[in-house]
Amino acid sequence: MPRWTALSRGNVVVELGSGAGLDALIAAQTVGANGRVHAIDISDDMVRLARSNADAAGLCTIQVHQAPVDEMPIDDEIADAAIANGVLNLAPEKERAVAEAFRVL
Repeated sequence: MPRWTALSRGNVVVELGSGAGLDALIAAQTVGANGRVHAIDISDDMVRLARSNADAAGLCTIQVHQAPVDEMPIDDEIADAAIANGVLNLAPEKERAVAEAFRVL
């Protein structure tokens, strides 16, 4: 289970392999209106679902990006936290995915 208590209001979070965006929703609620969550997934269907879930929850602080987790369209050193809940085992380039997570931190 992720340690949501490690997040603070105003933090920027990057979620690798966001799927339906459920962890992104929790992160967005935790970081509040001054925070930002970048949800990354490679699947068209999951990106659409994550956007729909964010819209339905009224959370405009979530930005959903379609991209592989080892090539995220996120600036260097932008994030306070990265979430990779159940995705690294699926990444074809695991070391690159981990390196990407550290790059954005």
